[in-house]
Amino acid sequence: YHLVNDLAHEDEQVVVIEADEQHAQQAIADGFLVIEGDATEDFVLDQAGIRHARSLVTTLPSDAANVFIALTAREFNTELQIIARAETPSTSRKLTQAGANQVVMPATTGAKQMVRMITRPSTAHLIDLLAERTFQDFEMDELLVVAGSTLVGNSVGASELNYKHKLLVVAVKQTDGSMVFNPGGSYVFNRGDVAIVMGKRGDIRDFSQLHQLPRKSKPQED
Repeated sequence: YHLVNDLAHEDEQVVVIEADEQHAQQAIADGFLVIEGDATEDFVLDQAGIRHARSLVTTLPSDAANVFIALTAREFNTELQIIARAETPSTSRKLTQAGANQVVMPATTGAKQMVRMITRPSTAHLIDLLAERTFQDFEMDELLVVAGSTLVGNSVGASELNYKHKLLVVAVKQTDGSMVFNPGGSYVFNRGDVAIVMGKRGDIRDFSQLHQLPRKSKPQED
């Protein structure tokens, strides 16, 4: 339950659907909310609150089951973010057609990380450190520039992200999906931008509060 534990560490509310009784009881003992049943069954997804959920992650070993779950979940909730596991590129395409927003292929991801370890070992080491939370006070986070934020119309330089707040702006994802990497000081933030920043957790929190910036993963209303 690495995924569930990491989400809980991020203060996310998680519901686990588990068909195996022993695994379900272990998850309950660990303090998680668990629905014991088959996630491919409509009523089980409904019981888990899929109609009102923000995200669904389906990681079953069966590609066919993941496709079916993605398709059913999308019918229940058109706004749901669906992240699904796949073993083959053909399944990845089917998952996308079924409604998955993002598809993760562990074999491909693992291969890329291994290549990184050979060609760019220090980069690979940094990614591992961030993933394993070795730096307890350092993280990468996403800040959504919402309407009403004082960052709207403000530039990277004027906001003193680096000089005053000690934060590194790795990239900005714009509303059309394009990514601006390492934006210069003249870049002006617009409503809907997602600023991807690195720095100490406390500095990120203080900057977010100063400019009324929610984390991208948290639901917000204008």
